[in-house]
Amino acid sequence: MKRWHILTLIVIVAVAALAARYQTKPGTGDLAAARACQANLKKLAIGMEMFATDNSGKYPQSVAELVPKYLPEIPPCPEARQDTYTEGFQTGPSALTNDQGSRDFFYIACSGEHHTKSGLAAGLPAFSCTAGLIPELPFEGGPQEARTQCEQNLKNIATALEMHATDWQGKYPETLAPLSPNYLTKVPNCPVTGSDSYSHNYKLADNSLHWSVKCSDPHEGSPPTYDSQQGLLQTQPFKGDDLKAKQQCEGNIERIATAVEMYTADWQGKYPQTLAPLSPNYLVKIPDCPLTGSDNYSANYKMTNEPAHWTLTCSGPHKGTRPAFDSQQGLTSKE
Repeated sequence: MKRWHILTLIVIVAVAALAARYQTKPGTGDLAAARACQANLKKLAIGMEMFATDNSGKYPQSVAELVPKYLPEIPPCPEARQDTYTEGFQTGPSALTNDQGSRDFFYIACSGEHHTKSGLAAGLPAFSCTAGLIPELPFEGGPQEARTQCEQNLKNIATALEMHATDWQGKYPETLAPLSPNYLTKVPNCPVTGSDSYSHNYKLADNSLHWSVKCSDPHEGSPPTYDSQQGLLQTQPFKGDDLKAKQQCEGNIERIATAVEMYTADWQGKYPQTLAPLSPNYLVKIPDCPLTGSDNYSANYKMTNEPAHWTLTCSGPHKGTRPAFDSQQGLTSKE
């Protein structure tokens, strides 16, 4: 079985961080405790993959082998208040959900009946190295939170598609099915319906070099969409005050600055004449200013050769100073 890429681990780390917000006090007996238990399972799964990376692709024979190098301790289930994962660990061909009988396989479960108040059967939740979390819990949140999670799903799919293309001479797959389990444990479910709303909306160009994918579920406004050349399409107006807009704009400028420096490293120290050459090798696309939803950076990129120096300013209608970047000074601002 092919080993996960490091970007897959990064995705899992990000998901585990999101799940941590559901941490709750022991003994609550609700979905929050089950989510916190799932966060523990994800941490253990990350430890498993790190162990395998250091040991020629072999998973440990027990979760105890993860301590202390990969985890400081085996976390306790928040509902049971003790380690329930050591007993629920299985590996090798006979492990649960190992339908292919692979030798390189692990399955970790919360053993016992600790989450029955959340509607889960004994021995759940669990994590399989091919299926991911078992089961997926119902989404709790409003329309904006659902959209944010759906957009994160699209970003995860995009990352998996790029990893696939890297392994297959730049060619994208004809469907999303080949992404699992080597690049994604599974195609994620949209939080609105709890089902895969992406696979049948994945479109690949005839040359296999361009793709787009969108969610078909009933989000407010236009459906979340990702394009391989344009990135996540900003179909929703920015919601937030000017400070948040300025912070997001500064993040865009810093991403552009990183891309400019990566370009320079590949081209013998020369800066690009415009921002256009950055896409798609260094940026999927030039990002949009959150205030206008359009590129307010390209027209304000200025470069000189002697000495080598460049500046960048956002022309969006920010209050007060506008976010800017100077290759010698870093992130600055302009009146």
